[in-house]
Amino acid sequence: MEEAGDGRAKEPRQDDLYLGTPDKEDLEALGRILDQRPARLRGKTVALALAAHLLLVRTRNGRPAKLRANAAQQAFERRRGRRNIVLKARQMGITTWAAARFFLKTITQPGTLTLQVAHSQASAEEIFRIVHRFLDWLPEGLREGSLRTSRANVRQIVFPEIDSQYRVVSAGDRNAGRGMTVQNLHCSELARVDSRISSACGDMAACSPARISPGAPGQRKGFLAALSVLIAKIEVALEAWHRR
Repeated sequence: MEEAGDGRAKEPRQDDLYLGTPDKEDLEALGRILDQRPARLRGKTVALALAAHLLLVRTRNGRPAKLRANAAQQAFERRRGRRNIVLKARQMGITTWAAARFFLKTITQPGTLTLQVAHSQASAEEIFRIVHRFLDWLPEGLREGSLRTSRANVRQIVFPEIDSQYRVVSAGDRNAGRGMTVQNLHCSELARVDSRISSACGDMAACSPARISPGAPGQRKGFLAALSVLIAKIEVALEAWHRR
């Protein structure tokens, strides 16, 4: 990490995104500019560039590949706000991108708790495999340094050096997220959750800056049920359109 003349760490140049392995100070500096769109990146955010530089995914033929955002993922990155409800066809990579974006925020912003809530146990395990793959294929210098983990099991990854953690739970776990202050929250496949809403999805007011607000406690069940029906109907329409 280069220092300015007064001893303060300089912000990383955009070229640095593609050179070498960032250290702890580099990651924290990048965490402050993840949402910026430098002219050099031609409209893309720093998060998109950093994902392509650091993160690997498994392709459909089973081979590892750099996470270069597809059209749907780039469209989400352009249009997203702090709180998002995404109506989409399946297999467009939005869950993967949400995991990647939140993983980057978790490792570049100390003190971050990220929570992903899946509609089923099997889905939670699959999402955690995606996230764990991000970790496993990070450069060794990061994995053995500032991003060394103290726990990486039971769908939980803890980074003690930066006081951050990433958790993936199922909506059937009624205690998921209880008593926690969550910075990043993603509830996947909300239309399939039905009455098994966990406290992680149901108690949004205590959760992340990016959340779905379900209304007062007595209104949550009706609100989420109606929203689930609407999402299911729109998903059917989107899939029909996508097959054209």
